[in-house]
Amino acid sequence: MIIGIIGCGVIGTEICRALGVDGFRSKLLLIDRHPDRAQHLAEATPAASAVFSLFDVIDQADLVVECASIQAARYLVERFDKGYGLDAAQYRRAG
Repeated sequence: MIIGIIGCGVIGTEICRALGVDGFRSKLLLIDRHPDRAQHLAEATPAASAVFSLFDVIDQADLVVECASIQAARYLVERFDKGYGLDAAQYRRAG
């Protein structure tokens, strides 16, 4: 199973730590409006990779966990409700 994590703050980090324990066989895809956060968390978490496009998360993940701020979540929902695409640069501006 591939799990996408949107947001690598406190909540996203704790979820990654819980899912990244030895023996858990899922791959984690991480994205954050601050790419260095996603990269740092990916380096510290087994089977995790930082990605820079929400399309990578949505296209590849079997399950997506939203751990971003409420403002970012509203922005994401509005963009996808309107059928617009979204890349990491747009996501960064949302927060």
